[in-house]
Amino acid sequence: MVLDLIKNDIEKILDKNALLMAFMAFIFTLIPALIGESAINNEMIMQILKSDGLVMMFIIFAIELTKSTIVNDKISKRIEFILANGVSKNKIIINYIASLYFSTLIILAPSIVLSIYTMSLSIYLIFNTLITSLIYTLLIIYTILYITNMNKINSLQISLAILHIIILSASYVTYIFTNILALYFIIKALILIVLIVLLGINTKNERILTTYY
Repeated sequence: MVLDLIKNDIEKILDKNALLMAFMAFIFTLIPALIGESAINNEMIMQILKSDGLVMMFIIFAIELTKSTIVNDKISKRIEFILANGVSKNKIIINYIASLYFSTLIILAPSIVLSIYTMSLSIYLIFNTLITSLIYTLLIIYTILYITNMNKINSLQISLAILHIIILSASYVTYIFTNILALYFIIKALILIVLIVLLGINTKNERILTTYY
């Protein structure tokens, strides 16, 4: 049943709008490659900025895609129906993770490939992009399930984009003072994981089923 839910969600997500977003992401990634490295001389900093730029696009597009899946399921009470039919909360979350993560990656695939070949992103940083995006996927899902006032969904992209910038700033300061790249990724991951754990603890079935405008 979970595999069927994933398949149905991916089919709903990958529509004409998804193709448009993929094209926009590709163009957005192509522009820096054509312009060059600008005034930033530190190659590692440039690589980090490129990697986290892809994560920012992932966040924005993923939230947009949730409107046809998670958000719609909460509003239409589809989640309530699925829970009533014996599917656990964890299985529902796994379904949303799989469908949202892979659908967004499909949209960003041209941009990721372009980044590897034209902007010299290392495999290590691409791996960081994929893992960070996966963590953000879980954060997005828990945030939407936690929200009861569905009007707040409209400002979610801005809120998470600001959160991403704050987390990057904290991680970047750590890297500047220590010059240890691993700490940059560890600090970022720890902050996100703590937020997810806090949301997970407070997101009970009763809260998931509560929605209003």
